[in-house]
Amino acid sequence: IKKEPGYYHDTPTDDQPSFGIRIENVLVVVEKKTPYNFGGVGYLGFENATVVPYDKSLIEVSLLTPAEIKYVDSYHQECWTKVSPYLTEGSLEWNWLKRATSPLVVA
Repeated sequence: IKKEPGYYHDTPTDDQPSFGIRIENVLVVVEKKTPYNFGGVGYLGFENATVVPYDKSLIEVSLLTPAEIKYVDSYHQECWTKVSPYLTEGSLEWNWLKRATSPLVVA
């Protein structure tokens, strides 16, 4: 399954051309344990299969809600947790991932 949130501005004006942005993540369906299990039926949920950090230079943090900032930071923590064990600590790749998955800075 793919999650593809996006925004498309298709009505150009003199100062704003048409454009679109989209972030695409691949998800897998997994069984989830929940505090409640109505009727003995199990529940399904999603986990990210994509573990590549978002390019923070493309994020205007001042436009995000606290919940959106928490989501991005949580996703970046997931990327760090899943990928960093495969890298050599202190290597170029490890340092890049450390920077790329650091929490967003709210100005």
